[in-house]
Amino acid sequence: MIGIFIVIGVSLILRSGEVKPVKNKGPSDISRSMTKVYMSEKNLDNDSSMELYTDKAIQYTDDNIYLQGFEIHTNNGVHMKGEKARYDINQSSLKISGPIIIETQDGDKAYMDGLIWDRKSGIANTDSPIKVEGRGIFVEAKKARFSNNFNSFSFSGGVNAKIYNNYLTP
Repeated sequence: MIGIFIVIGVSLILRSGEVKPVKNKGPSDISRSMTKVYMSEKNLDNDSSMELYTDKAIQYTDDNIYLQGFEIHTNNGVHMKGEKARYDINQSSLKISGPIIIETQDGDKAYMDGLIWDRKSGIANTDSPIKVEGRGIFVEAKKARFSNNFNSFSFSGGVNAKIYNNYLTP
């Protein structure tokens, strides 16, 4: 359902930039290239929503969309910012490469290099070192897993954590 909406959303996308037709090149033909893209998605099954802004999006005929310079905002207060990502429409997954920052509505920030987000399940994983800093928390680990659309998380491998009382008590 999310993947279908993405296809429709990208096809009907609100553009403030230009659309450039691109010549086909090999098996992964480019079907369109867009700049300054805004996309909004709402999941009717669970009322979650997401807004995506990107400097450049290139859609291939194999249903992959490559993003350059992007930000994602979710209705649960999560804000992501990264440089490069690939969205697989068929799998409904976002593979982010390079540095990424994830910030919660409470101001906690996670810094990592690379992330794979399965949009269907709401689970995201990183196998690269991660650092989390925020209101009474500091965590470093070799990898992390986010679930429930970034509302829950777990760390593994060389975990170093400092959690202060003000983080545990509301």
